[in-house]
Amino acid sequence: MTDLLTDAPPIETDAPQYNASLVRRLDQHESLATFWVRFDGDPVAFDPGQYMTIGVLVDRRIVQRPYSVASDPAVAGSDGYEFYVRLVQGGTFTPLLWRLAEGHRMRMIGPKGKFVLEPDDDRVHLFISSGTGNAPFVAMMRALLREGRRGGRSSSTVSRTCGTSATSRSSSAGSAPASTR
Repeated sequence: MTDLLTDAPPIETDAPQYNASLVRRLDQHESLATFWVRFDGDPVAFDPGQYMTIGVLVDRRIVQRPYSVASDPAVAGSDGYEFYVRLVQGGTFTPLLWRLAEGHRMRMIGPKGKFVLEPDDDRVHLFISSGTGNAPFVAMMRALLREGRRGGRSSSTVSRTCGTSATSRSSSAGSAPASTR
């Protein structure tokens, strides 16, 4: 795993500002992970495409950063709000997040942002993104699928293609649709 500065300041395990917990983490590789954070109380409603700010207390100050939510709003309350995060070496927040164990308390605020689909918009949508920028589009696709809205009158499916490049197109692997779970 990536060296995360063993002499870094301690993260407070509990603080009055904390209102959520890290409930799950899945490492995609050493510098990319998916984190699920759940509010202590009732979930907060959000629209696909919005973001939340998550943070922890270090040296008596909140260190935080906003992340787009990848979850379908229908499951965020039970499964947690899903975030795609890339570790930034020398960053202020992501090295702290990488040090957290599941169950660690934190602060989460939001939702914020206006990058959302219009209600009743029945047009075909083409989502173009890469890396952690996929998160708002994944939330949108998940919600469209759950609602039975498949992206327009002539479209029969919602799909996401990952990893396309000149190199991958010339290989036998190519690019394949990814799950929108």
